[in-house]
Amino acid sequence: MKDLIIFVPTGFEDIELIATLDILSREGITYDLFSVEDKKIVKGKWNALVETRVFSAEEDTKNYKGIFLPGGPGFEILKNKDYIYRIIKELNNDKKIVSAICASPEIILNSGILTKDSKITSFPGFAIFENNTQKDIEVYKN
Repeated sequence: MKDLIIFVPTGFEDIELIATLDILSREGITYDLFSVEDKKIVKGKWNALVETRVFSAEEDTKNYKGIFLPGGPGFEILKNKDYIYRIIKELNNDKKIVSAICASPEIILNSGILTKDSKITSFPGFAIFENNTQKDIEVYKN
């Protein structure tokens, strides 16, 4: 089993996903890339192509150490997938990493795992949470 599960929608922000994958690889952090659509090759907002596995509801996600959700227009696809919310809640309950970038922190917010004292940061256009610090990075609990 890999360290992280990463969901890749059509329209992901290329730099947010590819730079993250580069940094994870350099640090020896392993990951599985899953498409949330019925295709293995997923195209980013700026035409980068990423090879993935198609996610299935039968996937065992309990052994991952965390989740990462890229931003970009594709986050609209991610936020309509009920199983992503289930996985976020399971990982959070097990004190594992729940992470997102740009617009995708909205998915974490919508999952219900944040409390009134939670701190998040996101793309400024998605500053819908009163405790959105607008810092470059925010770490809260796990």
